[in-house]
Amino acid sequence: MAASPSLANDNKSNVQRTKTSLSHLPYEVKQCIVYWVDRFQKEPHRFGSDSLLDQIAGGINHPGKTESRNNHPLLAPPSAQLTNLLNMHRFFHTTSTTNNDNKPSIRPQCNSILALCLVDRMFYDICRPLIWQTLDLEQFHLSKLRSLRTGGLTRNAEYVRKMSWRISVHELEALWPDLREELGANDEARKGQDWDESSRSTEILAILEMCTKVTSLDLDLRPTELDKQTGEFTIDETETTSKFFYPISRLTQLTSIALTTPLLANNSFTEQFLVRLIRDMSELQSFKCYGTDSVTPDLEGFSWPLPCGSPLGLHLSKLTSLKELYLQQSDCFDFTWSKIEWAGNLEKLTFDGCTRNPLRTLHAFCQKFSTSLRYLKLDYLEYEKDVYTTLLEPTRDGPLSEIKSGQYRLDLPELTTLSITTELPIDLLLNFRDCKNIKSIELAMNPSISAEQIRELPCFWPKLEKLKITINTKSDLARCQITALKMTYWGKGIELEIEDEDEEYNSARFGHAYEDDGYDSYDSYHDDDSD
Repeated sequence: MAASPSLANDNKSNVQRTKTSLSHLPYEVKQCIVYWVDRFQKEPHRFGSDSLLDQIAGGINHPGKTESRNNHPLLAPPSAQLTNLLNMHRFFHTTSTTNNDNKPSIRPQCNSILALCLVDRMFYDICRPLIWQTLDLEQFHLSKLRSLRTGGLTRNAEYVRKMSWRISVHELEALWPDLREELGANDEARKGQDWDESSRSTEILAILEMCTKVTSLDLDLRPTELDKQTGEFTIDETETTSKFFYPISRLTQLTSIALTTPLLANNSFTEQFLVRLIRDMSELQSFKCYGTDSVTPDLEGFSWPLPCGSPLGLHLSKLTSLKELYLQQSDCFDFTWSKIEWAGNLEKLTFDGCTRNPLRTLHAFCQKFSTSLRYLKLDYLEYEKDVYTTLLEPTRDGPLSEIKSGQYRLDLPELTTLSITTELPIDLLLNFRDCKNIKSIELAMNPSISAEQIRELPCFWPKLEKLKITINTKSDLARCQITALKMTYWGKGIELEIEDEDEEYNSARFGHAYEDDGYDSYDSYHDDDSD
């Protein structure tokens, strides 16, 4: 018996009127939505193209994904049906890509998670740990800090995992030029109630004590001398940051700490102070420090074996979980650090402006972690032209000839990301030509590096995916040469990014590890899934 035409029409009409609603989705599906929106938002360099979104929609596995991960209901790529159901494109906006790629990329809006949490109570509960995961208090004046402490934080402090702040107003002005314009040149304005260092530090300390599950800190401290008899901190009541010494030292659950001294501080950190501060942080995975004086004299020129006398080096070497080391202007790092056994397998190293790290020291230390090192950044290596060309003996060519001879060649099979800023010639970079798994290189141009040498780099690294070069005023690269380089790399399928150093804007004293291309930070989202 044929179906009634009127009944068929009614069914069709009912189907057409049915609309999916985010609020009506099962809890597990909502978790999946939040997970993927958060991934898109945090890792735009990995999810930056429509083709990748299409792969996710089609359920195609990403390289490196394990079967067990794909079987996880929240981590597996969503099906095309689910993607269409969620209409994920509305959470994103289109941005332009490189000049050589006219295809737009998909980038998430900054408020994607916030928008989801407003859908219903269930979405709010799922999003809340992500919204409160990080507290960046650097631009918070006193009134805003007080409002945070007495307001939403009282109900959400348990979700905070990362905190960053700066107490010194001068430090804040260096990080945020807009603040300098707001305060003006009047010193009295800087001492106003809302930016008073003492009051702000009191509020920040209260917030820190509320966040009992924090695992990552990025802060500024003005160090004081330890008590010579007890080896404990000395608290200076007139120093606003000294009240943080003991509370921070008791955060034994920390996995990441980044320390800097305010720009106008009279003292750098001492090794003894740092060791006391992190003494009980046995789970540290990432240690970053700006400005550390050494307790030992510079013995780099001595050829006989010497034991490591660095308290900081000896302490860090005992941390079994340590994966990342970032030292900026730290004289304590010297060749003796490579003479001791390290319990941890370092995967990420950054040396920035350290005066005791000539190539021999760097070579020995990096090679020590040849089976684990994945990321290496060498910024502002010491270079004195007379020393590197003649040393002290006219019959020797000095270290420059050693660089060209390949004496410092490194074999780091796990290395995927390399960044170098120095006045040394391209030969320094070529000492890494045996590291065949390098995918990303960042290089600061100097007058000794030519466009032809840049053009030949892919010959040494067959897996190269991205090259970023920074051009300064001393570089003599012509615009036509830059255009030719772009076309060459475009033809090889390699992303070429060219940045003018004069236009570069660094928003922080430290480069954020979790934003570095080709490297996953250890306090990333994946570590907090269980929370």
